[in-house]
Amino acid sequence: AAGPSSRAGSRRQQQQQQQQGAVTLPAAAAAGAAAGDGAGSSLAAAAATGQLQQRAPELRLPVHAVVLAGFSEYFKALICSWSGNLNRTITLDVGVHEGHAAELMVEFMYTGRLPADSPPDELLRMIRLADQYQVSRFLAAASASFEALPLSRLGLGLVLELFCLPPLMAEAPELARVMGKARAKLLELYGDLEKVWASEPLREQFLALPLPALRCLLSSDATAVAAENSALVALAGWVEEGEAGRAATPAQRKELLGLIRLPYLTSSFIGDVLHSVAWIRDALDTKQLLNAFQFAAASESTRQRLASYEFGPSSQTPHFRCPRPLSSVTRASFEWAIELSTIKRMVADAKLWGRVVELSSPLHYFAGFWWQLLFNVEKAPALPEAAPDGAAAAAAAAAVVEFVGVRCP
Repeated sequence: AAGPSSRAGSRRQQQQQQQQGAVTLPAAAAAGAAAGDGAGSSLAAAAATGQLQQRAPELRLPVHAVVLAGFSEYFKALICSWSGNLNRTITLDVGVHEGHAAELMVEFMYTGRLPADSPPDELLRMIRLADQYQVSRFLAAASASFEALPLSRLGLGLVLELFCLPPLMAEAPELARVMGKARAKLLELYGDLEKVWASEPLREQFLALPLPALRCLLSSDATAVAAENSALVALAGWVEEGEAGRAATPAQRKELLGLIRLPYLTSSFIGDVLHSVAWIRDALDTKQLLNAFQFAAASESTRQRLASYEFGPSSQTPHFRCPRPLSSVTRASFEWAIELSTIKRMVADAKLWGRVVELSSPLHYFAGFWWQLLFNVEKAPALPEAAPDGAAAAAAAAAVVEFVGVRCP
């Protein structure tokens, strides 16, 4: 059936459309499935659980039933269910910001083309509507355009929006390419845990990640560290300080802990840290800890032998996998300047009070630890009486400034 356009109109206009067999698509303003008895896809079912949004103006478009039915099984089933002298109007209930995307979907059915250089958020709205109304060719075109976007055009907000989708939507095959792009952007932003944890702004963003995003990072073979310690530090920080981490269930925490590659932790972490953190201690059993410590302390030849056992450590648990890629940060670097006036004051205090005067550098994160330089000044011990020609040497010795070393708190 084919019919002319109709504006949002009066009852008389609607009666005229009934006689003409017009098919009209208004874009209303509620999130969820469209009217009619056609069956939606998995994404449509998940989208229908969204909250209702405020009302938006209607948009009416002229269409042909044969075109809709040829592009969408949803519309085909809906059109085939028509009988009698009905008002041939299809209503698409879409989000308040999705009206333009719905218009582009209808336009695609006639032209087979998407607008050039569509922004990422608009493409995502197209993808959602295409899946909701089963317009497969429109979905494929929008997904391909999204996949072709450079990562620089994807903002963090859009990436987090994708990772916050219901699992039914995020794991659907129709969104595989879109989620792949989101994972690539996430790794670009937070894929080097040494850089993330050494930067306060990046660390704060990391702590705010939703659980699926954290799972993606810890499970990826592209996530880089200087030592596996940093992966455990990142997980512990997220659990203890992040809003989503504090809300995680014990089962979810145990699942995430299963992504930590225990044998590649340093011995101090296996021997001390794993026992000192209650939720980690509760999630790991003694056998897992013993296997991890045995593997971590073994030589390379012993590791290969352990890995070759049919029921050896490497085959018992996901903890035993190959080490992660090496971070671009391979050492802790300090740039620390002390004013001469500060040193003089420290020397004077050491002489006056007869004790060590200490000055510490800012903290630097590296490989699971916070590192700090200490600069200590203490009064030199009394020297035996020196010959007159040694007076200058004695005076210099009394003002010795001693560098003590590095402290790891």
